[in-house]
Amino acid sequence: SSDLDQVCRIAGLAEHAALSVTDAGDQAEALAGVARVLAAAGQLDQADEAARLAEHAARSVSDPGPKARALAEAARALAAAGQLDQASEIARAAQDAARPISNSGEQGRALVGVARALATVGQADQAVQAARVIIGSGERARALAAVAGALAAAGQADQAVRSARSIDDSGEQARALVEVARALAAAGQADQAGEAARLAEQAARSIVSPAEQADALAGAARALAAAGRRPGGICTATWTRW
Repeated sequence: SSDLDQVCRIAGLAEHAALSVTDAGDQAEALAGVARVLAAAGQLDQADEAARLAEHAARSVSDPGPKARALAEAARALAAAGQLDQASEIARAAQDAARPISNSGEQGRALVGVARALATVGQADQAVQAARVIIGSGERARALAAVAGALAAAGQADQAVRSARSIDDSGEQARALVEVARALAAAGQADQAGEAARLAEQAARSIVSPAEQADALAGAARALAAAGRRPGGICTATWTRW
């Protein structure tokens, strides 16, 4: 179709631009993004080619932090292209690259990507474990949310919800559960999506900041709607102040 031709043309231009990037880590991440776009368009052979170029660039990075992040992106790209065995190997290589990082903040940023990659290739337990060792609470929450989103996209509803609910901060937990609900709804798992949205509402109700609570509750409401939990007629519920 003309739309597909246009997607392929633009992706080709993006790959050409990515190959001109001089920093290997940046090049790997750019190529991985191109691969995921091609995979989403059903062009798995081209996606595989771009993903393998991303892997090659990532392996040439010497600094452990950027190397771990680039390998994690390459792993996700290979998974999108259908190369799960290779993707699993690269995700583990990303985890190995992140281990010797001495700066806890830099290691945390790297492990967010590692945890997401491990979840994407179906290694749920290892993904949660990678997220849990992150020292900074904000980065740890981001990693667990990323894991939850990847698991939900793969249709692993129970594990996705468990990952999201293990986040300590109520606001971060609510946001993660909203993303889980949206991903499950997109995967056609309406009942599980509705349950995740209700859990998001529950988490949102415990948020202290009124502005943050309002935003989280609105997200939960949108997630419920996406899950198909719409009333049959005009909304007649009265506003409740709590």
